Amino acid sequence: MSSPPVSHCFTVTAARDPALAARSAKPYRLQFLFEERDFAAGDSSRVQLQLNNPVTEQPISDVTDLEVQIFQVPGTWRVLRPAKPLGNGIYEAELELPHAGVYYVHVASRSLHARYNDLPSLVLRAREPAIPQ
Repeated sequence: MSSPPVSHCFTVTAARDPALAARSAKPYRLQFLFEERDFAAGDSSRVQLQLNNPVTEQPISDVTDLEVQIFQVPGTWRVLRPAKPLGNGIYEAELELPHAGVYYVHVASRSLHARYNDLPSLVLRAREPAIPQ
């Protein structure tokens, strides 16, 4: 019934359900240990990352299937590289940026049930190489 028109405002508080949050929490946290993000096209380097348990802060060192995907925006070039364990939850993968442009670095692991979009990504830029004078 629209006659007479009535409006009523009320306050609602929404909070996270701790049981659901604990169930959906990931058993890992990834952090890139990489300072340089600007390269010349054709450069090669290594990217290091660290996996920790977010609850205990202990390193996760036993992942044997960690994979790094590097692709150039808008997806015209892509390569997969294994991440080698270095110990203490630190892993390393080889990087090549063959062309000038923007690259995304994603990480995945089947044993962690972590897809590429589940973990943080890294953005790199490759500029045209300097021409010697």
